[in-house]
Amino acid sequence: MRHREGTRVVGPFRGPVAQCTYLHPALYPGPFRRVIVVRSVAGMKKIGLWVLQVIAALTFLLAAVGKFTGAEPSASTFEAIGWGVWFRHLVGVVEVAGGAALLVPALAGVAAMVLAGLMAGAVVTEAFVSGGPVAVPLVLLVVSGLIAWGRSDRTAVLWERVARDGRVCDESRREGHS
Repeated sequence: MRHREGTRVVGPFRGPVAQCTYLHPALYPGPFRRVIVVRSVAGMKKIGLWVLQVIAALTFLLAAVGKFTGAEPSASTFEAIGWGVWFRHLVGVVEVAGGAALLVPALAGVAAMVLAGLMAGAVVTEAFVSGGPVAVPLVLLVVSGLIAWGRSDRTAVLWERVARDGRVCDESRREGHS
């Protein structure tokens, strides 16, 4: 990058530049006339994925509360399916586990794939069985798909580790284990 003399560039320099912020010279003491804060595309992707993960996790956790309490429209939707209360509670457990796993970096991709599958089923159920609106499950399906895509590198590492060792964590690195 070329900058005029008297300009200082600060920030991570991995990948192409996505954003440049020019700060007022009075805010930065020193010999430089202006400061350019550079954020990389990778850094902005990471921040965006974390924001999506937190919002999705909270949404799934709140939806699970409705499943466990039998609040509407959850109760009538599962009644229309005809699979009873046990299936509503099972979906609630999957939503709680998936929402919590979205906040664990190593499990976020797998959790997003599971939740995307759950939301695909919810879209089909809302559209063809209960006749309800499909907007919310469709948005959650897209968000879950974006998270799964964005965390695919960590998911690949997790699958490789499970296939190689047959376990998720490396117990040999823990203290107190032989």
